[in-house]
Amino acid sequence: MNQGNGKLPAGWRTGKLGDLIVEAATGFACGQRANDGAIQLRMNNVTRRGELDWSSFIRVPVEKAMLDDYSLRDGDVVFNNTNSTEMVGKTALFNNLKEPVVFSNHFTRLRTKPDALAPDFLALWLHAQWQAGLFARICDRWIGQSAVQRNKLLALEILLPPLEEQRRIAARLREQFSILAEARGALEVQLAAAESLPAANLRAVFEGKEAEHWPRRHIEDFAETASGTTPPRGNREYYQGRIPWVKTGELKDSVIEDTEEHVSEAALRDKSLKLLPEKTLLIAMYGQGQTRGRTGLLGIPATTNQACFAILPNRTFNPQFLQFWFQFSYQRLRNETERRGGNQPNLNGLILNRLSVPLPPIEQQDVIAAKLDAELNIVAELQGALRTKLAELEKIPAALMRAAFQSPS
Repeated sequence: MNQGNGKLPAGWRTGKLGDLIVEAATGFACGQRANDGAIQLRMNNVTRRGELDWSSFIRVPVEKAMLDDYSLRDGDVVFNNTNSTEMVGKTALFNNLKEPVVFSNHFTRLRTKPDALAPDFLALWLHAQWQAGLFARICDRWIGQSAVQRNKLLALEILLPPLEEQRRIAARLREQFSILAEARGALEVQLAAAESLPAANLRAVFEGKEAEHWPRRHIEDFAETASGTTPPRGNREYYQGRIPWVKTGELKDSVIEDTEEHVSEAALRDKSLKLLPEKTLLIAMYGQGQTRGRTGLLGIPATTNQACFAILPNRTFNPQFLQFWFQFSYQRLRNETERRGGNQPNLNGLILNRLSVPLPPIEQQDVIAAKLDAELNIVAELQGALRTKLAELEKIPAALMRAAFQSPS
């Protein structure tokens, strides 16, 4: 903590945390649950913002004697003593819950000397130290978890203004955090609205009155299609070339200008890999999570693995128009193939080749594709700007706390 030139203002002092508290108690482990038991504070109840979240919780059986020993009361500071290295040290102030709450052994309950240290000031100060990475530096590490030992916690030195000044600092910070929370909420609403715009733009085109009259054709009737393969990983030579090789995880409904991996001419020759031309449209037939049904439009010649279905370009259709139609149809195609493929639902070449797609005259496809591309680029810029503002907003609390806990000398 910055102490300026070393001279503290009148009434300010430094002290060890262990000298400023009357209790540092560890909670208890309980593997049982009880519908009529006490709420137990657990690691997921303390947020990264230093707040308590009761949107989900468990109840545990607690005898009266244990309830007396392990209950939390207003003004208690709960310190997350055991967690992942990144999360160990999360801290919050407990208050305003009107039924019994006990705490698990992943927490230390701190009760301050009322004439020396304001609980809210301590909670915010500890949270500031967590954000600064102090507890990640001083914790002991084991497999899967890290812990801040009690003696290290109590040995921390804290810069203390007079008690009333502590309360004023804490109250001011809470007020600022409340204003920031409102601003963050407003930005999140705007971002959610912006994220819904691409789907709305696609619906406006493909569910519009004009689209009802577009002729439809099976993909196999107007385009050549293909898929790729995965060269044997045991042959290192196959992966030491410069030919782009696309995997389904790289299909993100965008243009592909480069790939994570590349293959050699030997792989192209030995494994009958097809070098696909620029403007080939790729569709993921299967893959993890949200991958199935995602698309990629080649901005370069490339090869693919066997999970990519390729629609090669020709003069009868606009590949970008078709990509937009696949984006519009993404959820429907996923729903229709949800039960295909056992543990990993999938599309396949037969389904995709026989897929009936709308194909207005090529000149109309060109106009629609260009218009949608411009609209979606504007939306992407808006989304990026909102995400940047949210990221900047997230940095402000740490900056406010750094300023608040400095000596004004």
